[in-house]
Amino acid sequence: MAVDGETIDHRLGTYTWSTGGRGVVADAAAPPLLVKNMNPHPVAPGAKLHLQFDDRPLTIEAGVWNGGDADWRSVQNGIITLPEKKEAYIYAIHASWKKGNAIYAFFIEVR
Repeated sequence: MAVDGETIDHRLGTYTWSTGGRGVVADAAAPPLLVKNMNPHPVAPGAKLHLQFDDRPLTIEAGVWNGGDADWRSVQNGIITLPEKKEAYIYAIHASWKKGNAIYAFFIEVR
């Protein structure tokens, strides 16, 4: 994950993965708890966040965490347009592959 060439620190949350007849399921805390010890990464209003995965997901959804869930929206071409309003945001990303899926969380502050 990067904005303007700067890597955005993120945390892996809940995920599932299966390969070679074996599977793994790992539960994790909700995004606010995953990022609670992180400082928000400063970004410009409307900045573009670029996602990169070693193995391209079949689908990607992302959204601002609000209460108990995110306002999930489909991500096209691995690019998320970040909010214009100046405040701090916790984002969740849900990526799905044929072999499993994962949730990631990151913390930004629009300045």
